[in-house]
Amino acid sequence: MHFESRSQAGAILADQVLEKYRYENRAVVAIGEGGVLIGEQIAVKLHCVLK
Repeated sequence: MHFESRSQAGAILADQVLEKYRYENRAVVAIGEGGVLIGEQIAVKLHCVLK
């Protein structure tokens, strides 16, 4: 699967994990520039911190 950007990939991944982790106490840990772009989208969607 190809994505236009890492942000788009993060948004799609966030949609996939939203239902499972919506009500959990959580934090997103991202490493590297590309990982941070993806992790940011997930953290925003799950309303949690990004470390």
